[in-house]
Amino acid sequence: SDVYKRQIKYPTDVAGKKLEVLSVANHKKILNYIQSHFSFPGLGIYISLSTGLRIGEICALKWSDINVYDGILTVNRTIERIYIIEGERKHTELVINTPKTKNSCREIPINKELLTMLKPLKKVINDDYYILTNDERPTEPRTYRNYYKRLMEKLDIPKLKYHGLRHSFATRCIEVGCDYKTVSVLLGHSNISTTLDLYVHPNMEQKKPVHEVRRAFSAKIMPTSPADSPMVIPKFLPAPTLIIGIRDRTITPFMAHFTRASLIIPAISMSIPMAARSRMPINASIITCGGFKYFVFT
Repeated sequence: SDVYKRQIKYPTDVAGKKLEVLSVANHKKILNYIQSHFSFPGLGIYISLSTGLRIGEICALKWSDINVYDGILTVNRTIERIYIIEGERKHTELVINTPKTKNSCREIPINKELLTMLKPLKKVINDDYYILTNDERPTEPRTYRNYYKRLMEKLDIPKLKYHGLRHSFATRCIEVGCDYKTVSVLLGHSNISTTLDLYVHPNMEQKKPVHEVRRAFSAKIMPTSPADSPMVIPKFLPAPTLIIGIRDRTITPFMAHFTRASLIIPAISMSIPMAARSRMPINASIITCGGFKYFVFT
């Protein structure tokens, strides 16, 4: 019987490597060039920088995957060259498959700039054609990778693997405040831990507020009556929804959120009317309820 063998890719240690991404300036430089020097292969690079598609996904993308009315791009196939052994005969073959995991099949919103480019094209092209070739035949990743390298050299962009466009998209998302779960879904990662390992590396300034949390939990307590026990309150805490509750000289941290009328503390399923709050001289409010004094840092 025929035996099909795929090339094996071994896992790499992403934690020990510095992620290579485009600078914001070079990111914009590429997008601006493609806008003013349109070509279908160039459009593929623009799409990759705007959606985070893998090279196999962009090579397999068809015009039918673009919904300009809802502004959605659908990923449901990928293309790769595999190594095949048939008896004594060995050869490679270009294969179009569904993505490797169910999470890779995804819908990605199209930003305004990309949508402006795609809308007029959708009116005149064949939906069954592949985007990179605007033809019924696709281009393969190896060929497209060579095109990408030539374009980067022309624009004098430092060497960066094609996958770096995907990393650049994810990095820009995180830089503007996208939550990690959303970024993970957009990239088609099978697990959010992959996204965190790749893109979330707190710098020293981001780590420093942990000292403020430690001081809050080790605050001094003056032993008077439990309902009136004062505490030393730091002037800054990193999370505006951190609540420090104190009862019987015991400090308990809570995470909570505000509504217009109440302060909700899910950990103990309690809602405190906002009218019960009284302001303190520093950036905190104090609430007395159920034997607890709650110090709400705002």
